[in-house]
Amino acid sequence: MRRITAIGLALLCTAAAPASPNAAQAVAQAAALVQQQQPAQALALLEPVIAGFDPQITQAEASGMAFCATSAMESLLYSSMAAGAKKSGKVFSADLCTALFLKGFALAELDRKAEALTTLEALTRLAPMHAHYWVELGAAY
Repeated sequence: MRRITAIGLALLCTAAAPASPNAAQAVAQAAALVQQQQPAQALALLEPVIAGFDPQITQAEASGMAFCATSAMESLLYSSMAAGAKKSGKVFSADLCTALFLKGFALAELDRKAEALTTLEALTRLAPMHAHYWVELGAAY
């Protein structure tokens, strides 16, 4: 019975509206720039995308829990975590996760270690079960 209740509560966790097509396009362009070893140009594209999410993250954290997920399975996991903690939760789209990951990577490439660590720590708070993000955070140290 407890398991059924947790699943029911998980369904109450809200999914954030997907990022705008412009945000998705900016993240894709930033990824290409990072691959082309142009991290400064990638940062210029990523900053407005992340800034657009900041007020929503702050609001979600104030009223419960905030996450970002790169898959439906991960989204369900985070929704279940919020339900298990008896808190409201909001799961943001993969665009946020990817934007933060690329920002952290780009900052590390530019030898801006403190900023990279801050960004990657924020990412691991939003996606605590995503192993790749933890590996990147470890590599940044």
